[in-house]
Amino acid sequence: MAKKVLIIVSSILIIISVLCACGSLTDYSSDNTTSGGETQEIKIPCPSLTPLVLYEDDALTVIINGLEYNRAFKTYVVKASIENHSDYTISYSTNWIDVNGYTISTLVYGDVYSGKTADADFGFPVDELLLAGINSIQEISFELDCYYDDTNEVICKLTPTLQTSDYGSYTETYDFEGVEVYNTEKYKIRIKPNNTPTLNHPIIIYVENNTDTPMIVNYDNIALNEQMVMTFLSGPYVLPHSHRIEIINMVYFDHTPDISNLFSFASAFSILPYRADGSFSTADEIEVPAISIALS
Repeated sequence: MAKKVLIIVSSILIIISVLCACGSLTDYSSDNTTSGGETQEIKIPCPSLTPLVLYEDDALTVIINGLEYNRAFKTYVVKASIENHSDYTISYSTNWIDVNGYTISTLVYGDVYSGKTADADFGFPVDELLLAGINSIQEISFELDCYYDDTNEVICKLTPTLQTSDYGSYTETYDFEGVEVYNTEKYKIRIKPNNTPTLNHPIIIYVENNTDTPMIVNYDNIALNEQMVMTFLSGPYVLPHSHRIEIINMVYFDHTPDISNLFSFASAFSILPYRADGSFSTADEIEVPAISIALS
């Protein structure tokens, strides 16, 4: 039960982050025809995934059925299903997803009752792909945990990498230009103003993790227009040997600062690496001095 509560809380935070980061987007689709019959440019075509049985034992079967584009939510969806062969309810959750080497926001959880089959679809929004400069979906990696609902006993922990029909079709050349915050062999951080900075979304951050364990970047003592507005904000989670680009999402729970005409952003940063056993400690935290950038 504690694990499920943690998953629910995490999913709420991720949903807030994704929704707040969304701006106005072209209605990208897997075809090139609008409802009025007009041809439109395909920004990120939806490739195919070969259906396969990902896992099978006496308790359950996990099947990947393909990849689809959801026009209403502007999201690419990995179609999956789980068959429960056991006498107990089985729960599942996807804890992370990586597309073309970029960590993407997603967390899905659900239950499959005894003797039933349930959809276990999960997706990634087109705006996150575009923010990362991705214009062809080639590889999709993720973690899927399946466990008994009543005991939390793990049945399987799957970490597959799926290659789409576009795999190997091109080489990415995207380069994130911005102000350098931190640069070592292990970690790199850059920031730049959002295209239209707001109180909630003033900057875009790029994080590169070249280690064998995940890491988190946090913001400390954030100031807008030289006015302190937040003492701490949890930032992006980045998988091993992966990158992440996201728009900072500042949600003001106590008050909204009375600021207009944004002209500067300043913050210190901290890097929190995970240990090999999956735990983390503030004793390992790397503090990064504050940096300020102009927003206009």
